[in-house]
Amino acid sequence: MKKFLKYIAIFAGLCLIMAVAIELLLLTQMNIYTYKRQYVENHINTLKILFLGNSHIEEAVDPKLVGENCFNMAISGRALEYDYEIAKRYVPQMTNLKFLFLPLDYTRFNFGRGVKNPNEKRVRASEIDWNKLYNCMYYKYMGIRIKPFWCWSEIYNSGLNYMMRFVKSDEVNRECDELGYIALPLEKRNPNWKVRNMPALIDTSKPVDTAQFNRLKEMYDTFAKLTQERGAKLILLGTPMYETYQKDLNPAVLQEITNFVADLKSRYDNVEYYDFTFDKRFQDEDFNDASHLSEKGAPKFSKMLREIVEK
Repeated sequence: MKKFLKYIAIFAGLCLIMAVAIELLLLTQMNIYTYKRQYVENHINTLKILFLGNSHIEEAVDPKLVGENCFNMAISGRALEYDYEIAKRYVPQMTNLKFLFLPLDYTRFNFGRGVKNPNEKRVRASEIDWNKLYNCMYYKYMGIRIKPFWCWSEIYNSGLNYMMRFVKSDEVNRECDELGYIALPLEKRNPNWKVRNMPALIDTSKPVDTAQFNRLKEMYDTFAKLTQERGAKLILLGTPMYETYQKDLNPAVLQEITNFVADLKSRYDNVEYYDFTFDKRFQDEDFNDASHLSEKGAPKFSKMLREIVEK
């Protein structure tokens, strides 16, 4: 029995050593989090235009069409908390920053009132806990910790096939182009694209979670203050949405967004807001799904943003 327990202990020790070795070796492999962090840090004094946000920005903005010294630091699935920490870290160091672009859209105004949209046809992989994944990747590769230490382990938290990074090139592993943009090809568009990535339905008869609202206000106040102190503009965006997405938007929530922006602008003169949610210049081919632009729509949107910068 003692010999058996000894072998079990040795085996467990070897597994632990292997797991630690894999975790550390993964640090040497490129991924989108590492790439975007390194790019910003390597160009901290030359970047003039920085985009933060989630996939609505990452897959909609091609920096080379917006302006010089522009980078798309948005990453799919990013919660505002991470943008908040990124802005606090980098904006004070960006001596040439002129514009910080950030989404301010319907998804931010749930405040505990959202219910699942019955029209949504997208089903995420059930084996992946996306919150654990994002907590891990931001902690391990961007140094942003908003959860406990155990989130650091990619083996424990990822759920993705992280081992494939050892056999792919850096260019493939980084996922985006050199300026942070990811194009969504029309030929890969899902047949149910019109009802994929739909908004949650927000029931405004329910009370607003005041703690969530105050936290949102605090974070956007910080974005505005950081850019104001840097002498830069904070440009808030509502990105284009397809007509199926538009139909499920609650008008009362849209008014809440308008009021929120008006209050922010009344206190910070460097804030501007551009809402493209209902922009009729975008057609079917411009969308990859109900809320993301395709490789056709992204260049069109990027050129519109260039006009804002040039103005």
